[in-house]
Amino acid sequence: MAPTSITRRLVGTGVFVFALLLQFTLTGQVWINEFHYDNGGTDQNEFVEVAGLAGTDLTTYSIVFYNGSSGTTYGTLPLTGSIDNEAGTNYGAVGFPYPGFMNAGSTVTTSTNPDGLALVKGTTVLQFLSYEGSFVATNGPANGMTSVDIGVRESSSTTANQSLQLKGTGNAATDFTWNAPSMASNGSLNAGQTIQGAAQIGTAQYPSLSAAILAATPGSTVTLLEDVTEGQFNISVGDVTVDGGGFTVTSAQNDVTDRIFEVTAPNFTLRNITLVDAPTFSLISSFGADGIVLSDITVRNSGRSGIAIACTDGATLTDISVFDTQGGLAFSITNTRNLTLTNVTTSGNSFGGGFSASIGVFSSTDPNFCGAGNTNLATDNIVVTGVVNISEPTAYYTQNVSTSPVTFNPTTVVTPAGLPFRVESPGDALFFSADAAGAIAGAGNVLLGNPGAAATLTITDTDTGNRIVAADINPPANPQATVDMSVQAAVNSIPAATPTTIQVRGGTYPEAVDYGTKEITIQVGLD
Repeated sequence: MAPTSITRRLVGTGVFVFALLLQFTLTGQVWINEFHYDNGGTDQNEFVEVAGLAGTDLTTYSIVFYNGSSGTTYGTLPLTGSIDNEAGTNYGAVGFPYPGFMNAGSTVTTSTNPDGLALVKGTTVLQFLSYEGSFVATNGPANGMTSVDIGVRESSSTTANQSLQLKGTGNAATDFTWNAPSMASNGSLNAGQTIQGAAQIGTAQYPSLSAAILAATPGSTVTLLEDVTEGQFNISVGDVTVDGGGFTVTSAQNDVTDRIFEVTAPNFTLRNITLVDAPTFSLISSFGADGIVLSDITVRNSGRSGIAIACTDGATLTDISVFDTQGGLAFSITNTRNLTLTNVTTSGNSFGGGFSASIGVFSSTDPNFCGAGNTNLATDNIVVTGVVNISEPTAYYTQNVSTSPVTFNPTTVVTPAGLPFRVESPGDALFFSADAAGAIAGAGNVLLGNPGAAATLTITDTDTGNRIVAADINPPANPQATVDMSVQAAVNSIPAATPTTIQVRGGTYPEAVDYGTKEITIQVGLD
């Protein structure tokens, strides 16, 4: 498993981050799946079967047989060939005859006189099983190990066409249970044995979500079948869907640059999943991830932002909940255009550890932000709509955006921090919050990192088209010098022949306003 070094940038920071994307090798597990060692009369059809991931090369594996009375080996069976793919499951079984299989010492079902066998890869013991009791190996690869009694046995009532078999549902030996003698299926997965991996593509099962994603081709849908602790997943093939099936992915990574999903290919869809404990971002899209679709996703405890969309043209995010990010925003959107965020719930998210914030929109001034040789996109056409449930005191933050056409147009504002207005500004930093008074109160909590930009700041109520103007903007959260918005800027933003109301907060506006021929109504003193 060799790491590959790539270059990425942390959204909104303007500094390089070197991320190691782990390239997973599809090696698969192998286990002892079935065997027959004893029957009434002369022993016949003795064999041992192994099962595992299709395509696994068995030439490095062997079965070592142990005499339980002495703990010593009495034979070794080198395995050959590879595991077949049965019924499109991506798993299979291979049987190997072994005449002379010891049949323990008694046909009495209550006796303890065991023998055993070990599955060995190279010199590593993968399994050490026994029947009719357990014992300690005294030589060979399992030397010093205690065998695991499978709990069932063959006897004089067993026929030559029966065997001991694993049954149940899963994709590893520990998922199945050994059963009393039944009709043998030497060389095939057992009756009553259902293969179910951690993830699947069609009928093909995979032992991990990582393995399934690596096997995906354009048009594939990878379906998660259980909660997993894995990551990071590098989505570098276009037109792939990952359906979480309502399950949870908990990050197994601990490097400060690791993410759960890194998307660099177009038209990726992720849906119906919970992402937990990402060291940085739970999901980040980078240059090339145009057309990304995210839906029905819950994110918890990301080390930075929950979801970061960067250098992406076209993104649709629906029904997304983000909770308790540490040092990031719930959503971080940088050098991205044509993004719609519908139905959002956020709570407990912090930005840089300094304050709580939900949605951040950025534009980098670094010409190589999206990668050397790639064209930086201008941040444009960002829409937040639907049901907006934002608990953070700062709902919207933007930085280094010369024009920030971010439209907040929720159909329902569940908490006071929802922002039903559009903001356009050349300022380098804006923070917005709101209370029950909606956009008017929100305008009173505008902070510009560049106070001189206030002259061209405009705020538009997206429901009414009204412009909002506020003086003496100085929120307690950041007591910078007072900045005043301009009534003239609001007038200038209104198209000709469009009757419009300008709602002016109480304050002093030392300017002569030229209305031209525009039909404008001024409402003054709204706080």
